[in-house]
Order: sequence, then C-alpha cells, then structure tokens
Amino acid sequence: MNKETKVIFALVKVYGNLTPNKLRDLLGWDLKTIECSLNQLEISKALEKKHFKPQIFGHSKIDELLDGIKLILKIDDYKESRQYQRMYGKHLVNLCEKIGDEEFKLRFKAIYMDTFKRRNMNSLKFIYSELKSFIPKQDGIESVQFQQIE
Repeated sequence: MNKETKVIFALVKVYGNLTPNKLRDLLGWDLKTIECSLNQLEISKALEKKHFKPQIFGHSKIDELLDGIKLILKIDDYKESRQYQRMYGKHLVNLCEKIGDEEFKLRFKAIYMDTFKRRNMNSLKFIYSELKSFIPKQDGIESVQFQQIE
C-alpha cells in the first residue's frame, strides 16, 4: 500500500464510508489520486477476505457426523432445529464412542436397510433412539417360551 492508500484507509476506519468527493474535501487531493487509492484499498480488502479463514465453533466430530449422515441419507436438512441438531449430534457422537465405530455403522446400516424405518431417518431424534435401543435380529429363534411362575 502506498502512502495515499494508507491515509485513506485510516480515514475510512475513523469516519466510516466516505465518498471520493468527501475525501477530496478533507485531503485536498485530486479525484484521480483518491480513486486510485480507493481501488487499491478495495483490492487489498478483497485479498484479505480471500485468505481469511472463518472460525469454526463447536465440536468438529458433531459437524462431521451430521454432514456424513446427510450425505448417506441424501437429505438437505434434518427435521429438528439447529439447537436440537447439535444436541442429538452430541448424543450420537457419545453413543459412537461408547459402542465403537464398527458397531455404530452396523446398527445404522441395519436401520437404513429397513424400509419402514428409513422413512423417519430425517429426524436425528429417531436415529438416536433407534441406534440406542437397537436389538439385532436373531435367526433361528421362532418363539420364546416362558415358564409360568406359580
């Protein structure tokens, strides 16, 4: 940045948005110099924005899990509000850590393969409750016999 651009940058910072005519009145410079300086200022601001990385708040595992489930289910958004999405996302991450990644994937796949349950999988509350209370199907067990207690 040249000297004129630095002066204009300082004035814009103090006074807010200034038109070239107001800057000409304040500084006594010609409009061509002011406009060149303003262009340089806009270019430097654009470069700063390009290299600026937004801060990421929250738990990154929650974001990864929620985005991954959205991709698998091919949905744009969940049924719940953002606040409840974060809450159930945290519950799902904790459940995943508790039961392990492989078991989590197996349960999720089993629920996804069930056509009746798949219709409700746009709700994180439903996904969480199904994963938490998952009982695997056991082949070979046709009926359960109970002994009568006397």
